[in-house]
Amino acid sequence: MNIWKRTQPALLGGEPVRRRPWPQWPAGGREEERRLLRVLREGRWQHPAGGEVSLFERRFAGARGVRHAFAVAGHATALRLALLAAGLERGAKVILPAYGPLNLVSAVLGTGLRPVFADVGLETGNADLATVDAVAEEEVRGVLVFHTAGLPVSMEPLLERAHERGWIVWEDASHAHAGMYRDRPCGTWGRAGVFSLCADTVVPGGEAGVVITGDGEWAARCRTLLGRDGPGGQGAGEWPETWEAMSLGEFAGAVLNAQLDRFELTARRRDQRSRYLAERLASVPGVHPQPRTDGCTRHGCGGFLMRLDADRFGAPRDAVVAALAAEGIPCGVGWRESLPDRWLRWSRKLSDVGLAAVCADAVPGRGCVNARRLCRQAIWLESRLLLADQQEMDDIVRALEKLHEHGRALKDWWRRHTAAEQGRHASEGMDTRSETVPDRSDHGCSRGRA
Repeated sequence: MNIWKRTQPALLGGEPVRRRPWPQWPAGGREEERRLLRVLREGRWQHPAGGEVSLFERRFAGARGVRHAFAVAGHATALRLALLAAGLERGAKVILPAYGPLNLVSAVLGTGLRPVFADVGLETGNADLATVDAVAEEEVRGVLVFHTAGLPVSMEPLLERAHERGWIVWEDASHAHAGMYRDRPCGTWGRAGVFSLCADTVVPGGEAGVVITGDGEWAARCRTLLGRDGPGGQGAGEWPETWEAMSLGEFAGAVLNAQLDRFELTARRRDQRSRYLAERLASVPGVHPQPRTDGCTRHGCGGFLMRLDADRFGAPRDAVVAALAAEGIPCGVGWRESLPDRWLRWSRKLSDVGLAAVCADAVPGRGCVNARRLCRQAIWLESRLLLADQQEMDDIVRALEKLHEHGRALKDWWRRHTAAEQGRHASEGMDTRSETVPDRSDHGCSRGRA
């Protein structure tokens, strides 16, 4: 092979570091087929007529050492259920991290509460006690934390402050199904934990979500909201009655039970690969993998997050993401805007179509410098890459080392590419703020829409 082609970035005409496919995700097999066919043939497709959803709830809760789990139709639904179960008065304020999925703020507003945005640590992407204290107000009644990429939030100091101030703490562990903080599972530290079960989480069930709690009173409220209590809840021949369609169907429950069978094995594998990759990438100039903070017993690995210092690396973040894809390394830029900025943009769109009332109670983010900087510097590798063999992690390292060596050429390519895109959009009358590389999802999963 021509030496020039081996050493040049694939984006500029060279040979890619990798041509082999990465592990497929979500992964299904015979157990999914067996369970799905049984549900289909028995004809009991709706919970609670069948037993798959109930079995999944018991298994999911039991694996985390809590008594109660409620599987529902989606991540946003799970968030609303957990927030409603708190029984807070309308207009109460809830602190959210400024870096995270849009579902966090839409669920808070959708349940009549008001979001207050806390900045995050630049290296971790997580809110912590210091950033929460910086925005705490008298009207604050709770804190909804998000374990970014699966790195556990430092829960102990946060819970101590919550106890002092009378705050409720919820956890969104959509990236941290396997995450452990001080040997205790993520999602079990607050009054309730919320998990997304969408197709590219580490427990995929299509579009689904689950709420867990060890609090019997909260569990009773969840059952009421889901229509599972009382004479009409699960009586023979009767169906639950609730004010909102939240329940999960038996087909999704069948898939989720099969996924749980392989969960622990894949969780350990992802954690080991993540640790190895972070150690290797730490030597690449300008590349800063998300560190494992004190108390992180196991990383949840809902993705692999790293921050790129363009000045030290020698090329813009977006150019590096495009070049990595050309090298055979699937990745994205994450959320391009902080959560308050993104919500402001969405609220304007809602206002334009006559839905101004939906966003009337939004609280703008103040500061959030780190969240905005992280939006400009973050690179997310898909979680499925961490299922590959350890030596395959070296492909990622080699790709970044190659791109670093050709930083100036990538920078020049990006300048030409951006100018061409702006010219094309201007001639077509389009918004020049084009998206040229993938974003992450706004429902807590790996890739997506906003």
